[in-house]
Amino acid sequence: MKVFISSTWVDLQRHRRAVIATIEKLRHQGFDVQWLGMEAFGAADQSPSDTCQGFVDQADLFLGILGVRYGPIDPRTNMSMTEAEYRRACERHIPRLMFLIDEDNARVRPAQVEKSPVALAKLEKLKSDA
Repeated sequence: MKVFISSTWVDLQRHRRAVIATIEKLRHQGFDVQWLGMEAFGAADQSPSDTCQGFVDQADLFLGILGVRYGPIDPRTNMSMTEAEYRRACERHIPRLMFLIDEDNARVRPAQVEKSPVALAKLEKLKSDA
């Protein structure tokens, strides 16, 4: 089973590491599971958006983590990479596990919190849809 991990980077690095460590632990216990995510993308001839879409297409399960940032908006799609990945998983009918950060107990620095009103509105809609 291939699990695609989707989230913003700035605010959720610690969470991503925890998910990856758990998947690696399962793999070492004999489970046929591997993770796909931005940490493994490397250099590519295609755009970051196309690279992400390709990795989502390979996944058997989409694991999304939504925090306090929407992320940079791709001018081609008018969506963040995280939202574009989520929408692709929906289009492809890939099973999705979505985790929303508890904003009251989130341990993030103020600089990590989304400030753009447009991006905040997009983040709230994405959370509502997810």
